[in-house]
Parts: sequence; C-alpha cells; structure tokens
Amino acid sequence: MLKQRLERINAELQQEISNIINYTIKDPRVKGMVSVIKVETDNDLYKSDVYITILADENQQKLTFKALKDCEGFVRKEVASRVQLRNTPIINFIMDKSSEYTKEIEDILSQIKIDEE
Repeated sequence: MLKQRLERINAELQQEISNIINYTIKDPRVKGMVSVIKVETDNDLYKSDVYITILADENQQKLTFKALKDCEGFVRKEVASRVQLRNTPIINFIMDKSSEYTKEIEDILSQIKIDEE
C-alpha cells in the first residue's frame, strides 16, 4: 500500500513541479525546454529528487540548471500550496544525463553499421 501511495505522490509532484517550472518561475536565466523526467521521494517524504533535462546548448543548460537550483525553495513553497501533504518534501533538482547517453550509444551503433557496409 505504501508503495502505491508513494508512486501517486511522485506522479503528482512531477506534474506540479513541471507546471511551476514552465509557467510560474519568471527567472530570465531559465531558458530552453525544461522537462521533469521523474521524481523520487524518500519513504519518509522528507526529500524529493527531481530529475530534469534541459534542451538547450551546454552553456544555457548550466545557467538554467543553476537558476533552478537557486529556485528550489520557491518551488517547494509553490508545491506546498498546490499539493495536499502534511509535510512538503525538500526539492533537490538533479540533471538527468540519460538522453545524452542514449545519443552516444546511437552514434556508436550508426558508426558500427557504416563500418559493416
């Protein structure tokens, strides 16, 4: 039962944090398309790791990620007002590198295919 509840909380947090990033944060450093990939909340609901990807060039990614790290408290306050939880978890943004890893693997596989021909 606890696992199902935690999955529902993670899904709701993912949706709300995505909305907050895309529609509420007015920081001019946040540019590019920011996607919330997944949210992992501790069993005690103390902390939530929010995995994000940013579609922009490398310098803009770093600037946007720094701006989001600076906004973690604001995002937590917004989540508290939107999601009905006794205690709102601490928000910790983490850059998800899986898309870059996937691209590297695809490049290697295409190079192998070219070499075989």
